[in-house]
Amino acid sequence: MYSKVEHIVHGVIFDLDGTIADTEPLHYRAWKETLREYRVDFTLDNFVRVVGKGGEKTAEYILQTFGRLDSNDALVRKKRERYMKLLAGVRPAKGAQQLIAGLRGKAKLGLATNSVRPSVLMTLKFLKLGSAFDALATGDEVREIKPAPDVYLLVLKKLGLKAASCIAVEDSLAGFQAAQAAGLRCIVAPNKYMKGQEFPKALMVVESLASLKAEQLLAL
Repeated sequence: MYSKVEHIVHGVIFDLDGTIADTEPLHYRAWKETLREYRVDFTLDNFVRVVGKGGEKTAEYILQTFGRLDSNDALVRKKRERYMKLLAGVRPAKGAQQLIAGLRGKAKLGLATNSVRPSVLMTLKFLKLGSAFDALATGDEVREIKPAPDVYLLVLKKLGLKAASCIAVEDSLAGFQAAQAAGLRCIVAPNKYMKGQEFPKALMVVESLASLKAEQLLAL
């Protein structure tokens, strides 16, 4: 259907957590188990408030909500240790692997994520996507994480592409805001914690990446 359309998209930049990898439940479990040490019940409602904002922002929210349980760094470190142990059970988000496979060789592929590089590399390894991307930008490489645009600006620089020629693929409001702030058009496949959220000016909002074909995306 799209084979005769000239491609106008030169790069596709994916988020990782919730977009490519179904890691949000693992993040929630890791936070919940960490806070159990402090006799704090970290509920699903609490987690929804911080989805897509990264460990540092989540720890800040926890300390503001539940009091000074520990240092920010200690909370993030304990949670990260638990999360890394859970990663072996990571599953791909619906349609993600197929979409990435369809795009390879037709556009440059980038990854822009709040996660730190060790967990990113491990996640990609488990999903057999270790060599899928031309450039990675991770949360430990930038000053500000999403919803700030820093990781997107960094990956655009690494790819050697302008924002106008690329499309971002996200699952959360924080990620969508980061992509917009970087000047990118954005497709959103909301994770289950983002259902009902509004994504104004999104290029497209889809139920899952399984409903999006590579040729369709490249012709947008």
